[in-house]
Parts: sequence; structure tokens; C-alpha cells
Amino acid sequence: MANPELAGFDPVFWLHHAMVDRAMTLYQDSHPKAWLASSTIGVGTYALAAGSTKDSKTVLAPFGITSDKARDTKSFNYNYADLASGQSPAEIINGLYGNRPAAQTKRSTEDSSEMHEYTANIQVDLPGSEGSFNVFIFDGEVDNAEPSTWYTDADFIGVHGFFTNNDAQGNGEDLATAAVSLTPALERRVASGKLADMKPKTVAEYFERNKVYWRVVERVLDHYDQEIELSQIPQLDVTLATAKLTVPEDSSLLPTWGEFVPLDQAKSD
Repeated sequence: MANPELAGFDPVFWLHHAMVDRAMTLYQDSHPKAWLASSTIGVGTYALAAGSTKDSKTVLAPFGITSDKARDTKSFNYNYADLASGQSPAEIINGLYGNRPAAQTKRSTEDSSEMHEYTANIQVDLPGSEGSFNVFIFDGEVDNAEPSTWYTDADFIGVHGFFTNNDAQGNGEDLATAAVSLTPALERRVASGKLADMKPKTVAEYFERNKVYWRVVERVLDHYDQEIELSQIPQLDVTLATAKLTVPEDSSLLPTWGEFVPLDQAKSD
């Protein structure tokens, strides 16, 4: 699926978008007031001119409908079984994603209702890049030159895939952002004894001792799974951040997120 010109011919592409639709529906049902904001087009497409403004009322070519008309799945005569069963969106989301090691780790390392989440925030000039790629994050230098082994490397802490055209079309202004959750990897380090607990001060000191490294692997057909120099990806930057997360005892309520702040600024928490 790494090539935008061919992705739609792969059956997994449709499974992927079905999952995106389901995740979007769960989010909408749990945040009913949230919807699309207007934005200015940076790099234009065949249907949208660069510099034009789009919003939820913009007609989506070639389908002839707007985002507003596609907001509710039931307008297309389908729904998801668990949502149709009468369960609240929060109960469904907590049932799918709430039973994580973090829920156990927080009770032994932090207050019973409060924990911290950690992310590696990636910023990159995606339209200016020549083809799709993965950014791997490590908390140590990687000695193995074979990218296919990096998922099981002892220092591996996360990865994010970026999907873009094979021809660079960027103007240096439209930067893409992504966040890789570091929490599961840090929990494993607590379990193994490499990390004392999940508090920001402890985690910040851990990353001072164990420097964060990132490596890039191409996903284009003619150079698939080959590592490339960081300099080949324009404006690539990685920073660490943390946020407080309050976990309610009531499974019908969603966790409450605090503001993400740079990890070094949260060191005194």
C-alpha cells in the first residue's frame, strides 16, 4: 500500500479504510460536537486548487457529496453492531483499548487514578518527500543494518509510517505531524527493571542516559525496506512529550487527558 498510485488495488486497502471508518464512528459518537474545521489547501490536487479553502460543505470529488452528508453512517443504511446494541461509545472504547498494561503499571508506580502517557512527536515535510517511508524510534543505537529485524530489536520503542507520493510536491510549508506512543515500550522497561517507574522525572532521566535515535526506511517499490539517510527526508524532527491521564473507575466514562508538554519541561512533576 505504500504507493498511492497503486494502493487502491490492494484488498487490504479496503480493510484498512473500513477500520478507519469504524474508528471515526466511535470517535464521533463519543465526541458528538466535534467535526471538521475549515482549512486552507497547501499543495493542490486535481479537484482542489492550492490556496483555496475547504470545509465540511466542500463537495468531495468525484463522489458529489459533502462531508456533512457523510457524517452519519446511518445515512448510508449501515451501522456497527456494538453501537447498535445500545452500549455507550465510552464502554465500547474502554472495552477495546482500556485493558492495557498501563492500567496495571499505573497502580504500582503512580496514583491509582492518574498515570502519564508518553509520545515521540514527529514533524516532517511530507509532501516534499519522494515516496512513503517509516520512521523507527529507538532508545539506543542500532547495530543491525537489516531493517526487517528492527521491530524485535531490544532498543526499539516505536514506528510510524508516512504515506506520500513518489514525486516530491512540497513547498516547505505544509508539515505533517504524527505521534508514536512510547508508553507500552516504557512499561516493558519497568517490567524488566530497566526503568524504575513511569513518572516524568524518572522517564526524562532515563532518556538522558539512553539517547533517542531515529532511522528511516523507504517503502517505495524499487527501494522497499531499504534504510536511507535522514538528510533525504526534509525537515524531519522528533521530540518527546508527556501528558497526565486520569482514568475513571466508571467504565462508562472516558479517560481525561491533560495537555501534552515537552518531556524535559515535565521533569519536575
